[in-house]
Amino acid sequence: MRPAVSRAPLVARTLFASLASVAATFCLAASAGCQSDIVTQFPDGLTPIEANTATLPAATDTDEFPQTRNIVSGDDDGGAWLHAYGYIHAPIEAVWEAYQVPEVVIDRRPLTSFSTTFDVEDEYDVSFKVRYVIEDIVTVTFDVIWRQSAVEGTVDAPIRVVIAYQKVWGSSFSRRVAGTIELLKIAPDVTQISWVMRLDATSTDSGNLILWNGDQFTNVIRHLRGEPLLTF
Repeated sequence: MRPAVSRAPLVARTLFASLASVAATFCLAASAGCQSDIVTQFPDGLTPIEANTATLPAATDTDEFPQTRNIVSGDDDGGAWLHAYGYIHAPIEAVWEAYQVPEVVIDRRPLTSFSTTFDVEDEYDVSFKVRYVIEDIVTVTFDVIWRQSAVEGTVDAPIRVVIAYQKVWGSSFSRRVAGTIELLKIAPDVTQISWVMRLDATSTDSGNLILWNGDQFTNVIRHLRGEPLLTF
């Protein structure tokens, strides 16, 4: 098992852009104990959290599978949601390797710091837990578990990979962070990606998911090219 890895402090605010400051204002106005840590059960398996209602990117005159995304998003009683489909011009093995790097896939914009513990769920091919820390007037801390497995093909020669993530513990100001991502081999050098993302947290909406999805897509491509990841 790989040891926990601590990351250097980061600056910026987006996914939970004003979560900590809004939470602090509420706490000061109400009571010092308004924030609590909650545990959320992560159901076994890799079942998608809901159907993806986005459409695949249309072919162009020069590219049957253009390296882009189609996104639909909105807000409902359950918070913010985002569905998307896209293509990346790289083998599925390489794309999956990128999705195993926490810095590539998590939303680093809002964080003061984060740490990662690998191999937290033995029943999946890949798993890790990320602890998010957002410091403002109050500190907001929560854990998100990522689990990944090849559900068609093999680990070394995957055809379809399913990735699920969910907040499992932490601040009540972050009520739900959950999603499923599917990688599908379309051609030797083309991978189709499906995203279904959900977010319910203080002072957030679907715009925050659009930013995170775009950052993740860009960082996967940068990782594949050996380029520096986005910084915030």
